[in-house]
Amino acid sequence: MIEQQITLCSNGRAVLSGYSGGLLLGYAHNTGVYRLRVVCSGEWDGTTVAAFWHLPGPAGPLTTLVADGTVEVPALVTAQGGSGTVTFEGSDGTRTVTSASVPYRVLRNSGTTDPTLPEPGTPAWQQFLQQVKRELRNAASGLSDEERGLILALFRHAVYDNGEMLPHYNALATLWSGSSLPDVPPTPSQPDPPSQPDTPISGLPTPRYKLAAQKTFVPANKEWIDTGIKPFAAIDIGMDLTVYATFTVADSAVNTVTSLLDCFSNLTTNDQRGIVVATWTNGTVGVNMFTYASHFVKIESGKKLKFLLQIKGTQFRFLSYGSLTEWKNIPNYAANKTVDHPLILGAGWGDGTTKDRFFNGTVYDFRVFDTALTDAQITTLMEAN
Repeated sequence: MIEQQITLCSNGRAVLSGYSGGLLLGYAHNTGVYRLRVVCSGEWDGTTVAAFWHLPGPAGPLTTLVADGTVEVPALVTAQGGSGTVTFEGSDGTRTVTSASVPYRVLRNSGTTDPTLPEPGTPAWQQFLQQVKRELRNAASGLSDEERGLILALFRHAVYDNGEMLPHYNALATLWSGSSLPDVPPTPSQPDPPSQPDTPISGLPTPRYKLAAQKTFVPANKEWIDTGIKPFAAIDIGMDLTVYATFTVADSAVNTVTSLLDCFSNLTTNDQRGIVVATWTNGTVGVNMFTYASHFVKIESGKKLKFLLQIKGTQFRFLSYGSLTEWKNIPNYAANKTVDHPLILGAGWGDGTTKDRFFNGTVYDFRVFDTALTDAQITTLMEAN
């Protein structure tokens, strides 16, 4: 893999080692070839750094996290020729550092692929729909109405609560309007009636705590939910734990600090204990795990976000920008580093007695498991939400 080095300086400069005109990322359609080594200095030390790739065109930036000092260039960046920029941001939960924009260039070529093939990363269901549409256009499929109805039935439940897939389903259903079609499922804005009983998710253990029903938190109401769980009342080096939540953040809460969940004691800068998940002033949601801090997802208006954190012994990992991190040692984790607070949802513990930083948004699902779920169980849990 070709590696290029960028040094991030306290004054915001991003210095390319050996390059003066920006990053050169080869020719269009190359993937998995380029990687950046990001060297942090000064104010960048101790921060979690993300790269924001601004591709040609009006689309918003693509975000990737710098891990172990490196970040791979995403396939979407090199999928087409042209020029763009990449900007870096570092945060430790209390301060944020941003860099100058670094220009990059992907050279154009005549192309090497069938233009009907999907772009890298296209979900399998979307590839299938694209193929079906192509066959319909050239009248090569010869599908009967019954066969078309069966194909649509395959997607009936998969499209529910999937805002990306639903338009493709509806387009195909319209195209096959003469078929015997199943009922189109409700859109994400039409949730299941609350009177339906909760059904355990097959293959998952019974959670120690589960939110009874979705809850919208309004800061003016000063509400919170006490789970009664004290995961750090005693430091257990044999602990297995999984904490999971799906939620949205109100538009008015973007770039403000509100607590989604809290079981944290901030005694001094170097003696932070427990866990807190909060919206940060840089438009992200971040997690503090003892003295470790990192943002893990960018807030988008109306979009359901996911949080997942696991503890296994003296190590932890969490969901960061759609992928699980490697297992990391819990910093400041020792027998005398206890937290007597229970885990609460919808507010912060403040001074330990008076709650503050009330959450502004809706929590759809919140569960605590007394086990570190397997990767397969995590996939099952996330697909069910």
